[in-house]
Amino acid sequence: MHFSPATFRWGARSLTPLSLVLGAASLCSAGTITYNYTGNDFTYAVAPYTTGDSIAGSFTIASPLAPDLVNQPITPSSYSFSDGLLSYTSTGSYLAFDISTAASGTITGWLILVCEEDVTDCGHQPGIHFLVTEDVVPTVFDGVQVQGEGYEATVNSDPGTWTATLNGFQGGTSSAPVLLISGTPVAEVTGTIGGIGSQEYYSFLWGGGAFSATASITGANTGASYLFSEGVAGTCSSGGPQTLNGGDSFSSTIAIANLPAGQYCIGIDANNSNDPPFALTFNTPVEGVPTPEPSTFVLFAVGLGMVVSALRLARRSRKNS
Repeated sequence: MHFSPATFRWGARSLTPLSLVLGAASLCSAGTITYNYTGNDFTYAVAPYTTGDSIAGSFTIASPLAPDLVNQPITPSSYSFSDGLLSYTSTGSYLAFDISTAASGTITGWLILVCEEDVTDCGHQPGIHFLVTEDVVPTVFDGVQVQGEGYEATVNSDPGTWTATLNGFQGGTSSAPVLLISGTPVAEVTGTIGGIGSQEYYSFLWGGGAFSATASITGANTGASYLFSEGVAGTCSSGGPQTLNGGDSFSSTIAIANLPAGQYCIGIDANNSNDPPFALTFNTPVEGVPTPEPSTFVLFAVGLGMVVSALRLARRSRKNS
């Protein structure tokens, strides 16, 4: 088949309206992403640790983890982990860090060693050691090592969970919400909301069941108010809007006893001129919406351009005949 130059020119022009239709399929380039780990309680512990303690923490990187990573070394911009008694941060400890992900970008394996001394020998130093390996029979281990030898608290074959916080992740309008990233379930989104009429809306997938999300605004002007709403894609208002103002300290929760599975949007409308920070917390983390590959957009645009060009040629042929 012969592609005329006009076909490609039209296809290129068609990318603009196509991007408006599918504009929410792109991620905001600003901000960072924090991955949060919540471990399960230790199944074995020696004092001062107890079986009520556990490992928890987080690390922050500049962009989402890539898909299909296999034991990939990661260098976080910051991190913080605790074992219930001691805490280790990026300003006062060393970190050895390998991550594996699925095709979706979900974290499937990890080897994280946080210790007090040289990272080259972290596995033999006091600190926090936890890992999941992706062998035929998965190995799961969370442990605390003290005084350079022996583990004082462990949990075996019961891995913790990861969630994501999107920092400085600006949304879209209620009619074109920005897609939350897919992969690791999203627990929180932060950003700022500007002037009267500004909107920060996000689209997400929900698997069904009890849903709850809380919006909080800090630094709002006295007398300001904001609309916090959730709903089906396209309206974002069917889930019982809440007003954020001084009466509720600019914080409110939308709770739905049984939200059916599907794609929804959630966000905030401003009727105030200042630009305060906000946090949107999913009390049960939600799934992001997978985005098609860029090549899909291009093929669609070129194909659509070919169809339109063929129709134009047919119309000209009919006129000339």
